[in-house]
Amino acid sequence: LDARAASIVIRTVRNTVDTGRTVVCTIHQPSIEIFEAFDELFLMKQGRQEIYVGLLGRHSCHLTRYFKLLLHPSGADFSDIYKRSDLYRRNKMLIEHLSKQAPGSKDLYFLTQYSYFTQFMACLWKQWWSYWQNPAYTAVKFFFTTFTAVLLGSLSWDLGGRHDQKSQDLFNATGSMFTAIISSAFNTIMVEVPHIFVQSLVYSVIVDAMMGFDRTASKFFRLIPGFMIPGPRIPIRWRWYYWANPIAWTLYGLIAPRLGMRRKK
Repeated sequence: LDARAASIVIRTVRNTVDTGRTVVCTIHQPSIEIFEAFDELFLMKQGRQEIYVGLLGRHSCHLTRYFKLLLHPSGADFSDIYKRSDLYRRNKMLIEHLSKQAPGSKDLYFLTQYSYFTQFMACLWKQWWSYWQNPAYTAVKFFFTTFTAVLLGSLSWDLGGRHDQKSQDLFNATGSMFTAIISSAFNTIMVEVPHIFVQSLVYSVIVDAMMGFDRTASKFFRLIPGFMIPGPRIPIRWRWYYWANPIAWTLYGLIAPRLGMRRKK
């Protein structure tokens, strides 16, 4: 956030606190305006060690008074100084007091709990609306998907319709499909599955048409699991990867129906 946006956020937090609620925030290098919006400070140094835990006061008077009273040489360990201070002992006593259960009180108990599935659906629904309200993000992804499809289709124009295909043509087609798989797989989360499906469909239609593959539904939608390198050609120590690599299975499913590859065990 820039300085203005950060100030707006902290002002909103301050208004929430003024209604009687407690808000805990983590801040890094705040401005003086943001810093003095807080009532208490939990100051830590590298290594998660406490330096100061207490009230700030008006214009941070409690904080400055604490450090002014410290008599320390240059390069002193402020964490060690804090652990030997009266402030540290008062905080420990307060924690012990607040940790004791009041007489007649009972632990909180909730009759119902959200299941993992309910939490998952709530998060999925929230993320779905987040994407729906940000069409620019999806539009940019669709643009790059279409652009990549047109680019690769142009580079491999009418490759599938040639009668004098060479091994290099096969490698070119394989490389184009591999690029498609990798580009669609990056930054994919579950809420993007519908978008990725439509993008993949658009991509496949463009590439198939431009590369001259057979325009039949059976070959367009056929997905055969397998691997483009025969199993016996893979070193024995990597043979398990023949079955474990999802990208290879997808790539084989795209190539085999069009170029007549057969899966060998």
